[in-house]
Amino acid sequence: MDRKKYFREYQKSRYKTDSSFRRQQLVRRRKYTLNKKFGITVEQYDQMLTEQNGRCLLCNNLPDDKRRLAVDHSHTTEKVRGLLCFHCNTALGKIGDDIEWLHRASDYLKKHS
Repeated sequence: MDRKKYFREYQKSRYKTDSSFRRQQLVRRRKYTLNKKFGITVEQYDQMLTEQNGRCLLCNNLPDDKRRLAVDHSHTTEKVRGLLCFHCNTALGKIGDDIEWLHRASDYLKKHS
């Protein structure tokens, strides 16, 4: 077995059996993802979370126990806008950044409610 393959297998085995290693890897992955995808640190995420009182910026609900608030960002400017719950982030992702469409949808709902 070559060295890379051995190391990969060792990591998988250790991940399954060593809970402290698993936690450490999750922390490392979170730091990497926040920095790589959004250009922010864990500390900046935590600061936003504190400023939002741990709540979603759109619906003002607390996240469920299984998920953290998602980092919402503009796909055009890459600027981080805030933290959203899974449902609001998914809905906004499907709608996109089309403000005119949102106005039409709002008018539609007002008219037909």
